[in-house]
Amino acid sequence: MGAQASGASPRQRAWHARQAARLKKFLDRGLGKDAWQRLLAQAEQERKLYTPVKEYADDELMALVATASQMTGRDVKSLLTDFGRFMIPDLLPGRGLPGGNKYFTAIYPDPAVSEACVSCHNGHKDSPRDDFKLGDVMGAVIIRIKE
Repeated sequence: MGAQASGASPRQRAWHARQAARLKKFLDRGLGKDAWQRLLAQAEQERKLYTPVKEYADDELMALVATASQMTGRDVKSLLTDFGRFMIPDLLPGRGLPGGNKYFTAIYPDPAVSEACVSCHNGHKDSPRDDFKLGDVMGAVIIRIKE
């Protein structure tokens, strides 16, 4: 697949291989070591190596997520929520240990609760998408309490 879906802007239609690597790890942990290969076969995706310096079309990632939903019997939204919770620790610097201290870290989805949220995120130049709707998860609330 190409780097972008036709007519789509890069900010709303691109993802990196880091997400594919995390999705593989998430599925392998939950469904067994061969889950990724089964996913690619069932999604009828060629077994390719995703490279972190290249961008891939959102449709390709969402096809993998839809297939993972079928494999697990879970709806896409709850699967994506759990996947987000799974990958957040890899994205946080220091893995919850800012300043060398131990912290309890809780991460919650932050959905759009008003039209003001939606219009601000959709119009922001650094937003990854411009098609958010009410109720869509647009970020995360991170709460850290020092142990």
